[in-house]
Amino acid sequence: MPQVDLHEGDWGDHGSIKVWTRVLEGKVETYKEKITIDEENKAVHLKALEVDVFEFYESYNIIFQFIPKGETNVVKTTLEYGKQNEDLPPPDKYMNFFLVNRLVKDVDAKLVQGQ
Repeated sequence: MPQVDLHEGDWGDHGSIKVWTRVLEGKVETYKEKITIDEENKAVHLKALEVDVFEFYESYNIIFQFIPKGETNVVKTTLEYGKQNEDLPPPDKYMNFFLVNRLVKDVDAKLVQGQ
C-alpha cells in the first residue's frame, strides 16, 4: 500500500504538495506532486516535481477533469509526458497506479464539495 505525506499546504487544496512513496514493480519509488485546482473547468492538475519517473521522462503531469453527467461525473484523464528518447514506452504503469489507488474518487469528492 502506498504512503502519502503532506509536504506543504492543506490536504488536497490548490497549491498543496504531497510526496508519495510506493512499491511499483518491486522497486520503491517516490513521487512529489503539486496540486492545482481549476474550479471553473472542474479539473485537477497533478504536476510532478520530483519523481523517479524523471529517470526516463522529462515531464509528467496528470489532469483529471470532472464532467457532470446527471447525478454523477464522467472523469476525463489526461497524461502529459515528454520522453527523454523516442525508444521509451509510454508511462502506463504510473497511470495505473493513480487509478487503482482511488485518487480519482478523492479528487472528485473535493470538487463536488465546492459546488
